[in-house]
Amino acid sequence: MQIQIDRDNDKPLFLQIVEEVERLVAQGHIPDGHRMPPTRELARQLGVNRNTVVAAYHELDLRGRTTAHTGRGTFVRARAASSHAGIPWDETLGQAAHRRTLNATLDLHSVPVQEADISFAMNFPAEDLLPVEAFRGALNRVLENEGARILTYGSPVGYGPLRHWIAESMSTPDAPVTAEEIVITTGSQQAIDLMARALVDPGDTVLMAEPGFPGALSAFQVYGAQVVGLESDVEGIRVDALERALARTPAKALYVVPNFHNPTGVTMSEARRRDVLEVAARHRLPILEDDSGVDLRFEGEPLPSLYALDDNALTTYVSSFSKKLLPGLRVGWLTGPQAVRQRLVALKQLADCSTSLLLQAALHEFCRQGLLAEHLEKVRKQYRERRDVMVSAMRRSFPDGVHWTEPQGGLVLWVTLPQGMDARELLVEARTRGVAFNAGELFYAASPRRHQMRLAFGATPPQGIRRGIKILGEILSRNAGRATEHRTDQEAVPLV
Repeated sequence: MQIQIDRDNDKPLFLQIVEEVERLVAQGHIPDGHRMPPTRELARQLGVNRNTVVAAYHELDLRGRTTAHTGRGTFVRARAASSHAGIPWDETLGQAAHRRTLNATLDLHSVPVQEADISFAMNFPAEDLLPVEAFRGALNRVLENEGARILTYGSPVGYGPLRHWIAESMSTPDAPVTAEEIVITTGSQQAIDLMARALVDPGDTVLMAEPGFPGALSAFQVYGAQVVGLESDVEGIRVDALERALARTPAKALYVVPNFHNPTGVTMSEARRRDVLEVAARHRLPILEDDSGVDLRFEGEPLPSLYALDDNALTTYVSSFSKKLLPGLRVGWLTGPQAVRQRLVALKQLADCSTSLLLQAALHEFCRQGLLAEHLEKVRKQYRERRDVMVSAMRRSFPDGVHWTEPQGGLVLWVTLPQGMDARELLVEARTRGVAFNAGELFYAASPRRHQMRLAFGATPPQGIRRGIKILGEILSRNAGRATEHRTDQEAVPLV
């Protein structure tokens, strides 16, 4: 097999191998059923790390280009598995369906279906901490009291009592919020999508921290936005980076996750929040504030939201019950300037008519009874313990040169590996040992840094965290020496 790789190309070597195999198959140079060389042999032939070839074979398998048989090897499938049914869907679907970040989001959510014994991949609350029986009681009480009325369509703005409860919980003496200002959405992701749809025209620029949340990144790009990443530090988005970006080109919006940023876990300081608002006011820049993790603070003092600090009606605020309570409810909310809310309500009605009235009512009953406050008091302690266990285990097991954030809340932290390590290739080896995580490239709009990864600690019990970090430490230590030796194999330097 005459596989050609270009070490000066920014494209990862494992993807170059994948594309070369696909090219050779398409040109008939590799026949159907051909047995691929063992990974060690091909790595030796190409002069690359074996993990590079393992990652390439894994990607070929995901694309349906190969099939592996235990003890026999990996075999080529000249015709990839397909459900095209006579239509060339890859050519028929619009450009939005082929965005790199949309495919990255699919990759992000495919991790749980991999058979990992220990998953640090998904930013989910822990199943063992979900208040199943308490919520069952709230649901039963609503059905008994409301009957069929609660099983009809609801208003697109949401269930009135729940909107009142959210408004009261958000209000401060300096920044009161009324129920009329609250719009219930099907999770915060729908709120982000609605805002992107309302704001963005093809070619508009949207600013956000990079690395950033793939759900927001994909939502903006699907509607044609050019997403520009802003450099951040331990206090959040750097104001000088924001100023430079705005000096280069006008922006349509700034997307901000001020508390326990996903994926880095950092929190924007109050001073930085005020500075960002001052810059946005000068440039008349709309802000979309995503505060989905706000109630999962387990150390440090709570900080006012940008929405509460904003005197210029720049900010639309979105949040959710998913991370702090029950992700399966898919209940979030937004508030912002009246003109924005009106348009978003109209777009929501087109999208889904309304969020489940039954689940909104049950959620309100749960909150009204004080059960959310009890739940949060319990889980904050548990998540702090899990963060501490993970950080302690990393200090013991990770080699020198590996760095990470230590968040004050939320469910994730961010790891930076030595230059030359490719997290996606390490992930392939980790999965063979039953551990999953997110490679950092999933969180970039362009030119991703591949020596980074996100670890989610919330969903895994302490004993699983210790075992999983020990395994990752062994993999990292084994590859640390090779990172320098094979740096040209695995490094394409970009961003932030």
